[in-house]
Amino acid sequence: MLRRYIRPTFLRRPQPATVISCIALAVALGGTSWAAVSLPRNSVGTLQLRNDSVTSLKVRDGSLLGGDFRRGQLPAGPAGPTGAPGPEGPAGPRGVVGSAGPAGTARAYGLVNADGKLDQAKSKGVVGVAHPGFGTYCITLPSEVNVAATDVVASIDYSGTPTRNMSAERRDSLACAGAGGGAGSSIVAVQTTYPSLVGAPGIGTPADAAFFFMVP
Repeated sequence: MLRRYIRPTFLRRPQPATVISCIALAVALGGTSWAAVSLPRNSVGTLQLRNDSVTSLKVRDGSLLGGDFRRGQLPAGPAGPTGAPGPEGPAGPRGVVGSAGPAGTARAYGLVNADGKLDQAKSKGVVGVAHPGFGTYCITLPSEVNVAATDVVASIDYSGTPTRNMSAERRDSLACAGAGGGAGSSIVAVQTTYPSLVGAPGIGTPADAAFFFMVP
């Protein structure tokens, strides 16, 4: 009987280059699934996301806030109830002083107190005031004022006169004859009175009272 001789076969150890090639091929064929299972947690951020890659279907309902939307994207809600008024704020700074107004056209004016004294701070174009009797006041104006051809407007200063319903009217300059009044003088007579009879104009009792006057 003849015997066959079988030559033993020896397996050759693969080369390193072959091993690396096989690994690369395996990664290329199953790269997506490999990346999905091998990415560490929280490793994907805004830099890894492409534009428009996150759609509405991929956003969990109720997870976005108002600041995540552009102005006008969200509809406005109904107006809320009016809140309680807040505390009063501090007073603001004082404003600048305004410019002086134009000079008035009155030739003379003044405030005469009940005792006949002229309030210089509230007067203009008045030479002096005399008080010869109850309710009678003699106002001396500058000589260039023709008192015979001008009028005098007078009104009671109730802030300095306790009696109400009083009146101040111009009288003939002869009422100031004792103070130099009369024809050709620069004196104007003003008389202050209170009514002797209620509702009876022109009838009054002279009484001292503070008053304003003005010569247009």
